[in-house]
Amino acid sequence: MKKVMLLMTAGVLLASCSKKTETTDTMANSDSAAMMNDTTMATAPMADSTSAMAPAGGAMMDNSTSMKNGDVMMKDGKMMTMKDDKMMMMDQDMTMSNGTKVMKDGNVMMKDGSKMMMSDGMMMNSAGTAMDKDGKMMDNK
Repeated sequence: MKKVMLLMTAGVLLASCSKKTETTDTMANSDSAAMMNDTTMATAPMADSTSAMAPAGGAMMDNSTSMKNGDVMMKDGKMMTMKDDKMMMMDQDMTMSNGTKVMKDGNVMMKDGSKMMMSDGMMMNSAGTAMDKDGKMMDNK
């Protein structure tokens, strides 16, 4: 009987020791997994390397990324247009589909005869809809 009790005690001790090791290993593995799954660095915002391309006034939106062929934009005091999916300087005055005329110097004449001057960052699509440097639609009747 003493032998049986001694064997059972030894078995319980061994089982409890291996269970602690297993628990410790599990905790170490879960900590490692938690560290590997930590996306803090992956989701933290990175410095904007395109800030040199941002329009004057510090606006972070660069309208040139959403421009389509035939759209125009005042950028750094120069009128730019999207032609063949490439941004280039306007080489001639343009008439938009709604009758608005955009000159190479940034002057705009609406179909009704009213005038305005495009400011830096301002954009107009080929349909004649004007947007400010933040991408908000402007009323250009």
